[in-house]
Amino acid sequence: GLSLVKFGNAVIMERLIEPPKTILEWVFNPWTFQVAYSGLMLVGLLGLFAARWQQPKPVWLVAMPLVWLGWQFIAASQSVDAGLSAATLRHFAACVLCFYLGFFVLAQAREPRFLPGLGIGLAVVLMTGFEQHFGGLEETRRYFFAYLYPQMQNVPPEYLTKIQSKRIWATLFYPNALAGVLLLLLPATLVFILRKVTRLTVEARWFVTGVFGLAGVACLFWSGSKGGWLLMLLLVLLTLLKMDLSA
Repeated sequence: GLSLVKFGNAVIMERLIEPPKTILEWVFNPWTFQVAYSGLMLVGLLGLFAARWQQPKPVWLVAMPLVWLGWQFIAASQSVDAGLSAATLRHFAACVLCFYLGFFVLAQAREPRFLPGLGIGLAVVLMTGFEQHFGGLEETRRYFFAYLYPQMQNVPPEYLTKIQSKRIWATLFYPNALAGVLLLLLPATLVFILRKVTRLTVEARWFVTGVFGLAGVACLFWSGSKGGWLLMLLLVLLTLLKMDLSA
């Protein structure tokens, strides 16, 4: 959940992210990837004690992420930009570590206790998306061209395209990344609210689920991701195929 809110920038832009210096910057600004990797290393160490080391079947399938990561390191030896390749490899290694934490630690959990954290992070993403759509994006655009753009020597063309567009990206870096996050996390969050938040009445759970779902669909629409809509339709189709509609 924290990664959705504070580490949504693209890894190739990490050299442009300034470390927070004040309390307000720690609260409102994105954090550097060094903070993310340090936190992940700590989680990885804790995972060593919480993991259940049982031999996976088939072994070769579970080993494939390590094979892929090794190939990426070999390919990076011929890179034309060592700095970008190093940043990308750190990101790839973090992804592989997360995969094995999920396989050996989270897969053993009887209850998805990690979903509330993801749900809170997703709620912040949705609120930021609404704020961008209803005026925040225009304010960001004005501030950028009034104060930042005149002082910048090299502005990536992709960032100029993004800042001039009406597509929202919330706490992520690209609108398509926002769409991917919504498609990945929104269905699981809605199911968790309906089935696990038992402190609320059934009616309240349906109300919260409806609000959460409508907010997610609205942000998906405002992201302008055509691929996101196609994937959502595919998810709906797969859900209907799994449902028992005989009654």
